[in-house]
Amino acid sequence: MYFIDSTGLHVLFTNFSQERLLQNLIMFGHQRSADVLCTLNGWDRRALRIHALKLGLQYRQLSVVQPALAGLDVDQQWEATDMMLDFIATTAPVDRDMAQKIVRIGMRLQH
Repeated sequence: MYFIDSTGLHVLFTNFSQERLLQNLIMFGHQRSADVLCTLNGWDRRALRIHALKLGLQYRQLSVVQPALAGLDVDQQWEATDMMLDFIATTAPVDRDMAQKIVRIGMRLQH
């Protein structure tokens, strides 16, 4: 498996799973590195965007949600909409502010 950082390209020989590695990159602000890593290793880049959205919603990271939504292909938008609606329905009773932020992000993408 290959990995890129500021010093260059590296080969990893760890017990990290693909999913765990990508999840960590996404959650710590390295979405572009996750995308490049998928390309280098022949992994599904399309699924990465939905996975990033799911993680962003799960951990309430708007900085992950926004680029994930912006990078979706047209056929992925229904799945993303369902995920956002589920998040809003379950979050609104507990954290109305967060639910409203997700609504605003979704509405901005429709324009």
